[in-house]
Amino acid sequence: PAIRARLGVREGERYFIARLDSWQAGHDTFLHGIADEGLDRILEVLRPHGRVFLSSERPLAPRHAPLALPTAPEGIHSVLARACLLVGDSSTMVSEAAVLGTPAVYVSPFRLGYLDEQERRYGLCRSVRTVAEAIPIVQGLLARADLGRVMAARRDRMLADCRDVTPVIVEAIGRAARTR
Repeated sequence: PAIRARLGVREGERYFIARLDSWQAGHDTFLHGIADEGLDRILEVLRPHGRVFLSSERPLAPRHAPLALPTAPEGIHSVLARACLLVGDSSTMVSEAAVLGTPAVYVSPFRLGYLDEQERRYGLCRSVRTVAEAIPIVQGLLARADLGRVMAARRDRMLADCRDVTPVIVEAIGRAARTR
């Protein structure tokens, strides 16, 4: 409830996140993410279904600025966990949404192994090259009345397949401390 209150979203009101990466990392040289025109197309599809918030590492165009996510970066996972869908060009955020059971669509010419596994093995996200490819996928996800239940089951299956590495790390630190 606190997340909804911070976002100004009423109980039962759906909301979506569009995520824009800065594309300023060294490995991003000569690459770019979703252009403003592509973002406009995504917004046209999402807006009739609920509120849309933009999480962006790059400056937003004046027409998009009112949609900026009104929460601190450390609150993003709570926001994502309750969102109905994430569409974006940030592979990290797409993966995080998928782990939380929030359907996510990654729009980028990159294919990444961890997203491929989350997509192929668990059906938690989709990776496409262009906004034009993303639009019908987003529309299909929006049309599913059972999407929340289906995604929760997929997330639970993925988590059951994963090993909690916390005990391994704690043991390694303990071993290192004892050898000093």
